[in-house]
Amino acid sequence: MLVTDLAQASQSQRDWDWIWREHPSLGPIYLKIFVDRTSSELKEWFANIITTRLPQDNFYPCLDNNQYAIADDLQTERQGRLYQVYCPDKDYGYVAKSGDTSTGWILLSDGLFCLGRNYHTPNFDQQSIDAMLLAAIMAGELGEISWDLFDGDYVYFEATGDGLESMRNYLDSNSDPDRLRQEFSRMLFVNDVDASSANNAQEAAALITHHFQVPITKSEAIANLEAWLGTTAISQLPRYVTVKLPRRLGNTYSEDLDYPRIIAANSRILWRWSFNG
Repeated sequence: MLVTDLAQASQSQRDWDWIWREHPSLGPIYLKIFVDRTSSELKEWFANIITTRLPQDNFYPCLDNNQYAIADDLQTERQGRLYQVYCPDKDYGYVAKSGDTSTGWILLSDGLFCLGRNYHTPNFDQQSIDAMLLAAIMAGELGEISWDLFDGDYVYFEATGDGLESMRNYLDSNSDPDRLRQEFSRMLFVNDVDASSANNAQEAAALITHHFQVPITKSEAIANLEAWLGTTAISQLPRYVTVKLPRRLGNTYSEDLDYPRIIAANSRILWRWSFNG
């Protein structure tokens, strides 16, 4: 359907970073939407919206910072006339007008559609186009989704959800914000794991496995933890884990390649390692 009234699209839902604005932070803030689409498929979808669904007035050529030269191969002459908010950018995919990354950007990569912002409040036009893109996603155009709202300043998840309905609830201006915050707090609470008796990363992984009652499917503790983190639905996993390790391991932590294995097993989990034991 051709979107002819972006104002209505914006008013139909609260702005997507509303929960982040409840406390001071400089950003960046990311709304990461995980989808079963390749980077090429996402770019085709995005190009289709830009060229066929937006009203053609208020377009202007994206000529700032030699942006025509760095546009990707999807960028035809027609697609080069983007809406006045986002223009192609080498590092960000699409960036707010005049290359102002403090206002916002869009990332498109395999399995991920991401909206990003820094500390400046976005203007009405950007909020409108973001609302239109999110409305298309919530309508199921990219299939089923999972999502996170991530504060890169404090390195913390602000909100999360699994499924289209969860995002609809988050963005619905009629939803109760206090109820949503309570729900996110429940899903994102800190899990404290005592691994102070561990002598190395493998033993720490075994204690983490025991703490979360992970089924034993592999003989190596870290491999077993990796398998659980990499194959279990995100709704069934802890999202924020602090692990208490003995002080003596702090001297070798940065050189031990086993800890990065645990961290890399699922990028949607935050790990904190303390050496106080």
